[in-house]
Amino acid sequence: MLDSLGEMDSILDEQVAVEAVRRSEELLRAVFNSSPELVCVTTIFGEFVEANEAFCKACGLAREDILGKPGSAINLWVDLERRHEFLTLLGKHAVVSCFGADMRHHSGKVIPCLLFAHVIKVHGTVLVVTTAKDISNACPVPAYL
Repeated sequence: MLDSLGEMDSILDEQVAVEAVRRSEELLRAVFNSSPELVCVTTIFGEFVEANEAFCKACGLAREDILGKPGSAINLWVDLERRHEFLTLLGKHAVVSCFGADMRHHSGKVIPCLLFAHVIKVHGTVLVVTTAKDISNACPVPAYL
């Protein structure tokens, strides 16, 4: 009888843990997608693993058109020399902050940005988290005025 109660407790503990993980993932997804900053996660080879809604909107592409593709296929960088400088800095320091670069919307519109990137390791996989701030309207009028 005790074995059965112990097993039931173990199953309940596991269910509670699974629910906690699900809620945590849901919270992180909501935070990720509600950020006004453009955020993407790529492999070290430049293939997109994740992109938030602001990033997709700024690119003018749906997530499905971004994920799994290399950055070069999306044609985001206006100046490929700046891209090379950015990647060189990232390779040397594993962090890049306040890197100015022009990005291209799918329509061709140029968006001046400040880029921030960090190399991270998740479950043994090396990834790059890049955040871009659109500075074309650096001080827009707040929506609540």
